[in-house]
Amino acid sequence: MTKLSPLANAQLEAKKPYSKSLKLMLYGAPGTGKTLLACKFPNTVYIDAEKTINSEYKTLLDENNSLLVRDNCFDSVYALVVDLLKTKHNYKTLVIDSISVIWDDLLELNKSLLEERAVRRVKAQSRYKPVTEDSLDKAIEGATAFAKHKTEAKVPMKKLLRIIDQLDMNVIFIAQEKKAFDKTQDITFEGLESLDYNFDLVIRTVIQNSNKRIGVVTKSRYSTFRIASEVELIPDLFTAKFSGIDHVDSIKKEFATEKQIIEYKKLKEHESFPLDSVSKALQRASVNDFGELDIDRSTKLLEYIYKIVGSSPSGIINEIIDEKVYEMKEELFDPSIIDKLHELLVEDKTLEV
Repeated sequence: MTKLSPLANAQLEAKKPYSKSLKLMLYGAPGTGKTLLACKFPNTVYIDAEKTINSEYKTLLDENNSLLVRDNCFDSVYALVVDLLKTKHNYKTLVIDSISVIWDDLLELNKSLLEERAVRRVKAQSRYKPVTEDSLDKAIEGATAFAKHKTEAKVPMKKLLRIIDQLDMNVIFIAQEKKAFDKTQDITFEGLESLDYNFDLVIRTVIQNSNKRIGVVTKSRYSTFRIASEVELIPDLFTAKFSGIDHVDSIKKEFATEKQIIEYKKLKEHESFPLDSVSKALQRASVNDFGELDIDRSTKLLEYIYKIVGSSPSGIINEIIDEKVYEMKEELFDPSIIDKLHELLVEDKTLEV
């Protein structure tokens, strides 16, 4: 098969049908219509991080064939979003309500980790310097000085945003509002400072006279939504503005195979395993684990590791087979077991035998 040049490949991609999904962020005071609007979108995975979805909203979600998930733990939310990316499904929209709560969870987690490290460092020096309550207090205070915990929290949050950017789904982030320190505006959103950069449309929800809920556009990449214009908070208004928005189909992406994951785990045991290089490669790909890599990157990374450790794929496969044989020695009366193990590994099938 002839490999296309970068230009030929770009021209081929340009001919494919283009469907733009909605990337929307809503922020505002409580009761201004953010949750109500998001609940009306069809086929939604709704992450209720604030755990405030009442029976009325739950009924709306059920009527729209949506899935309600109550969780405010960053790791759980991240794992769910990765699963949405890797798995074929019929959901069209992802809602996180609110991202402010997820951000606060990250901040608290990183603050605790920094404080624990600081305390451990003080105690580790106890043989040279006595540990006092004052020295522990100073260590804890210094651990989060200059908002170090915020700097630490930015890394996982940006990883989440990069994964979300790959989703073939509509994405709606809901955020709480807060007073802005910037003189150019009075109110902003609670969360990562650059969060709005990842969205094509940002709307602040407010209540006007006669308790009318409206949205005010604060950022837009579309001529149909002008900055400072007022919009009604109804799903049809947004879906009508985007070509193909109602026909967003989840496409199952190809990721590292089970065979590759098994090979990778075995290679990690090798004394020459290039841990630093692999960690940097995973970081550049914005993933936490080898299994989250797409098939192209996982294949290239394995090729690189094999080259460094000086082993061959066949050699690693034979080592894995030997280990499986040892674990299953009570079943070795069946002479076909070796052939079956080899076939499973070579054909990227599951190792359940």
